[in-house]
Amino acid sequence: MTRVVAALEAEGLVQRFDDPHDRRVRRVRLTRRGRAQYRTWNARYVERFNALLDQLSAAERRRLIAAIDALEHLAGLQGVAGEAESLESATPIR
Repeated sequence: MTRVVAALEAEGLVQRFDDPHDRRVRRVRLTRRGRAQYRTWNARYVERFNALLDQLSAAERRRLIAAIDALEHLAGLQGVAGEAESLESATPIR
């Protein structure tokens, strides 16, 4: 992880700083350039993800959402996908 953060820091995408409450801890935050790059990467990810979802039928999307809800339940998380929309009207993220 340290190498990854160092590489991102060298590219000006993140900045490391000391934790003011714990000298053993180093924090990492995105720089302005890092936030811009994240928005670009995220937009590409959403576009690719939606292209994959577009290939699924409505029934396949409902099964996928149900499977995600089951995994979230197993992980102790709240079923966000099921709350956000009914299984009947599941659509890709836009």
